[in-house]
Amino acid sequence: MLHSGSLVIVESTVSVGTTRDVVHRILKSISNLHSLYVAVCPERVSPRTILRDLADRPRVVGGVDPAAARMAKQFYETFVDAPISETSAETAELVKLGENAYRNVLIGFVNELAMISEKHGVNVWEVRDRINDLADRQRVMRPGIGVGGHCLPKDTKLLRLGYSDPHEPSVTHEPSVTAAALQVNDYMPCHVAEKVISALERIGKSPAGSKIAIFGIAYKPNTDDVRCSPSQTMVSFLQQRVHELIIFDPHVKKYSDTCFAALAGADCLILAVAHHAFFSLDYAEILKLMAPQPIVIDCCAMFSSMPGFVHYVIGRGDPL
Repeated sequence: MLHSGSLVIVESTVSVGTTRDVVHRILKSISNLHSLYVAVCPERVSPRTILRDLADRPRVVGGVDPAAARMAKQFYETFVDAPISETSAETAELVKLGENAYRNVLIGFVNELAMISEKHGVNVWEVRDRINDLADRQRVMRPGIGVGGHCLPKDTKLLRLGYSDPHEPSVTHEPSVTAAALQVNDYMPCHVAEKVISALERIGKSPAGSKIAIFGIAYKPNTDDVRCSPSQTMVSFLQQRVHELIIFDPHVKKYSDTCFAALAGADCLILAVAHHAFFSLDYAEILKLMAPQPIVIDCCAMFSSMPGFVHYVIGRGDPL
């Protein structure tokens, strides 16, 4: 397959140094070719918009040498209608890891802000809006049930990989900001589950005798992607505490026809993911299906109020 002058591009997101120290080294050893061009250009696509993103999103191309970077950039220019930056392989690898880790840290911050707001009885959604009214730089993101997908958690860990070298004991600092973000975001599904338990107990219902309906198992709105979904972590926690738990997600085939079964006699409805379909449901009819004093745990602030329901919004400071 490989011949003199071949171009090999790594599109996977990898730890810094992988393209040069692993891919390039292996290819040279097995091909015995001297004129082999190796580059890295990490993909930047989202589920359900892959083909559009391939053409529309800016890219960073890094080569193990300038010639490889130049050749790779020329290749992407044939179908990418967006800016393409040319740099070293290590820089391109770090750009992708840094981009996703930065988002993870921002989400971790606002999730922690939500939990602090709850402790003080303050509405984090108002706090967020007021900060953003003042902000002329980075805007505060939306809190939620945590971080899922295969990119943000994995890439944050890859960014940290290789920072500490056992052969360099003088390096005593450990990356702490990214570690804290991972810890906060990993905890959020358990935090929501604990809110469910508290809400049930507050109205005199035993969690062990209660039925829970979870709306949304995908890791992000309007997709069927359940990889590393924080809803799944929450499900694992709640299954040990409640009598019955049924999931409904119109985008995930396995759970797409369970709406009525999930709601019938349910004591609590968790709105875990802000699918567009959930905004248009007839909640007056849902109220009739559920058990008396039905609870709604709204993880995404989908609704400001829900008449007839005991309505809690994560981060709003509702007393529990």
